[in-house]
Amino acid sequence: APAPTPGSQIEAIQAQINALQEQLQQLKTELGQTNAQLRESQTQTKQAQDDARKAQEDAKATAAATPLITFPNGRPTITSPKKSASLALGLQLQIDMGGYFSNRKDNYVQAARARELNTGSNLRRGRIFVVGKYGDWTANLTPDFGGSPDGTVSLYEGNINYSGFKPITATIGFFKPWYSLQDSMSSSDFLFMERRAIVEIARNVAAAAARASIGLKASTYDYFASAYF
Repeated sequence: APAPTPGSQIEAIQAQINALQEQLQQLKTELGQTNAQLRESQTQTKQAQDDARKAQEDAKATAAATPLITFPNGRPTITSPKKSASLALGLQLQIDMGGYFSNRKDNYVQAARARELNTGSNLRRGRIFVVGKYGDWTANLTPDFGGSPDGTVSLYEGNINYSGFKPITATIGFFKPWYSLQDSMSSSDFLFMERRAIVEIARNVAAAAARASIGLKASTYDYFASAYF
């Protein structure tokens, strides 16, 4: 075979250089496309992060502007987003039912002193509690559908309280003044159906339920004091 001439060697080298330049240009083009795709992906990722952050902020803002509904001690309570105001509803129902077994044909029922006893029921207490709070102010409104006899709606509580001077609570309106330990116990916590007779006698002098009063009470773990007019 004839020996390659210098001119043919230069042409071969130039062809290799051209091929390498073409490959390099192709690599540059592919790298540019890859960089463009990477930038687009980074832009999309940042946009997704911004959207997620905005969605979280919107969710927090919505949650902060939505009233809270809770059930402390089973009582439905609606609280403002900043917890500065609340409205609670409660219910107390105490129903008495009684029945007597008697036969008019029995001789002891026909006796002169015998009486025919009635069978029936009575709503002892049917109270709906509405309690609104704003800061240190509390308003209570409680109608009572019970009593003896029942069927007549009465006002058990309708008052305004201020507790800004701890531990003092000032009250004005219709309510049951705090009077004696037994009288201060809620009727929902009685061991028996009613208070002792001596407590009823003592409190009916100047206390009991639905009194139009103004006064205050103060209490800690060591003492309890109250005064009402």
